[in-house]
Amino acid sequence: MRMFAAALLFGVAGPISAQEISADTQGYAPAGPVAGHSSVQPEALAGSIVLPARSEAHLRQSMATAEEDLRRADARVSQAKEGRSRSKAMVDQQRLDLRQVEIKVEEADKDKRAKSVKRQLESEKKVLERRKEWAEQLEAIDQAELETARQASQVAFARHQALELESQLSQARSGAENASGGKPLSGESSSMVVQQLELQTLEAQQKFRKMSHELGRQEDDLAGMRLHLYKSARP
Repeated sequence: MRMFAAALLFGVAGPISAQEISADTQGYAPAGPVAGHSSVQPEALAGSIVLPARSEAHLRQSMATAEEDLRRADARVSQAKEGRSRSKAMVDQQRLDLRQVEIKVEEADKDKRAKSVKRQLESEKKVLERRKEWAEQLEAIDQAELETARQASQVAFARHQALELESQLSQARSGAENASGGKPLSGESSSMVVQQLELQTLEAQQKFRKMSHELGRQEDDLAGMRLHLYKSARP
């Protein structure tokens, strides 16, 4: 409240900080000066200060980018599902191969004359155990990739929702018409609609940011798992 009061006192209020809607360079245009009027309540100016308007062209460009992010996220989920299916099949096969060798080792134990065969089988068993362990690590990575891909899809959807709300806000600020496209709303009703959309937009942006932060953590963990697997495969 003190900050807004000071802004009104001096007659100028600029944006508190640059608001971004995406992880790339999707920023808001700076807000212009706000004329100071003693009769204007701070809450009436809060939205234009913390959520300055963007041009329709900028919003359309951001929405197009968000829709492309959604398509890429869906494709990543599909690819992750295929990768997990392949690695799971690999693990199942490695376990089957290992079990078959273990049975042969058990049979060789019963035949005292098959010592050389048993040594050969035990060597083969060790190789298969390493392969099975590697396949299981790969399966864990593919599972993590699937979970990360799903999170990326949710992030893309959250960003799209935030942009849709911002677009509705832009229309409400400029046209002040009701959702059915009927008669313009009264000044008081229009102000209430704008303030409600400002709140919903800011909440949607916060949700998007939190989900993006979680996605970044998952991506970091996934990168570490891949590095560990690569190092374990080297001689």
